Amino acid sequence: MMKQSRWFLCLFAALMGICTLILIWEVPASSSMAFRLSEAQLSLETAQGRERKQQAEYDRAVQDIQDAKEQLEAIAPQHGEVQAARDAQVAERKELKARKEELLKQLADLLPEETAEEEVSK
Repeated sequence: MMKQSRWFLCLFAALMGICTLILIWEVPASSSMAFRLSEAQLSLETAQGRERKQQAEYDRAVQDIQDAKEQLEAIAPQHGEVQAARDAQVAERKELKARKEELLKQLADLLPEETAEEEVSK
């Protein structure tokens, strides 16, 4: 009976030693795994927050683009009118410039040369 209990005690001690070694390895490993899991969770939450912020900025940009398109569509009909008025003013300016040159030539013909040069310089 003594022999059996000695083998039993040795087997029990060996099993307890193995369990102790497993626990010595498992506690730091599980702690490390918990730390990595919390880091991954924090990283995920940060990425999700960043994604929500970027989505909000994107939605705002899309809305701004739509508003700008609406303003452009509202202004587009006026562009033709403004362009036509500008072209008319340019044509009128050219006409007035030509008329001025013509009047200066007439003035030069009517006045003596010295007086005409003084008038032109004014």
